[in-house]
Order: sequence, then structure tokens, then C-alpha cells
Amino acid sequence: RMLEKGAIIIQHGFTGRGIDISNSSFHDYAQAGHLSPPSVNKSNPNSYEIDFYRNHLYRCAEDGFEIDGDARNIRVFDNEFEQCNAPISLAIAQGGPVYIARNVFHHLKNDTFTTHPDLGLQITPGHPFKTNYGSHDTMGEVNFIHNTVDATGNNMALDFFSPGDWSKFRVWNNIFQSDDGFLMSYRTPYFMEVDMIRNLYFSTANQPKFRIDTNYYD
Repeated sequence: RMLEKGAIIIQHGFTGRGIDISNSSFHDYAQAGHLSPPSVNKSNPNSYEIDFYRNHLYRCAEDGFEIDGDARNIRVFDNEFEQCNAPISLAIAQGGPVYIARNVFHHLKNDTFTTHPDLGLQITPGHPFKTNYGSHDTMGEVNFIHNTVDATGNNMALDFFSPGDWSKFRVWNNIFQSDDGFLMSYRTPYFMEVDMIRNLYFSTANQPKFRIDTNYYD
């Protein structure tokens, strides 16, 4: 899939210890690439130890970076993400843990890259990360902490959807803002635990702020 190949593609065949990506700008890709190997490498028992920090990522057509597959000890912090549909893909961070901390997400954008068999092209609201995945493999631990998400413009501040499982998902001490979109949309085929503590939510819309639906396949 050429769509997923952008600035950085990290594949298997290395220990990964000490990879440091910082103080850079990534822009105008379909997707800026993979921050972790895209599939689980069971023969490598080591942590990858990849740090992605103080970067600016903008104007990506689909995802920004994928942090899925064999994501063991990936740390994404102090970055600015804008003008992407889903700046971070977490589908599926099977190794874990993944830390997403002190980032700013703003000017998220609607996109029409999704095609429905009956409805044709669908508008997909922007959201800071996505958790969709086509199987029931267990996701690793994810920590989304101390981030700021500005989802104004009919986007979603927090979006859990599709059968993406996880062993633990912490959403702590974040700020979420929206207007016409949901502050949180939780659409999964069954209940999966999300630990949400000490977050601040702000919405200017006079409508429901949260959508909870654990019958995603219907």
C-alpha cells in the first residue's frame, strides 16, 4: 500500500534500541509512515525503544504516523499534529506499552477516503487517533496523557471504534474541545475498558457530547 509509505518506515530486522526522531517537520504526505514495525515479530523479544518528540506533522491525507503492529515501548511526546484526519493510528499496538504525552492536536480535518458499499463515499470526521483493526488480537497497553485536542470544525475529540482490543487504555489529564462533533465517540462490538481520569471537556454545541455504542456491527 503506497499510501502508507512516507517519510519513515521502520521495519523488522533491528533491535530498535535508541532510535530518536526529534526536532523535524513532516508534511504533505498521504501518510508520514510507520513508527514501529507494521506486524508482530514474535522472534524478537526485545523492546523497540523509539522516541518521537518535538516534531511538527501537518497536511497528511490519511493518518499521520502508524504506531501499530509490534509497538513495544514507543514514546510520542511534545509534538504538534495538525491538518490530518487521524494523526496517530493505534491499530494495533500489540506489543505495548505506547506513551502519547504532552502533544497538541488541532485543525483536524474531515476526509472522504472511506467508501461504504451502499452509501458510496463517506465523510470521516477528524480525530487525534484511531483504534480500528480487523481482528480480535489483543492490543498492548496505551497511555494517552497530558495532551490537548482541539476538534472544532465538526470533528471528534476522542474516537474509539471498530474491533481494536487493548489490554489497558489510559486517558488521563487531557483537554478535549469540540463544537458540532462529539467530544467522545465509543463504537466497539463489545465493551472494552478505558480508564479515563481527570480530563477536561469543553463543547459549544447544544447536543449530546458523548456517543456510547457497543454494537458496532449493527
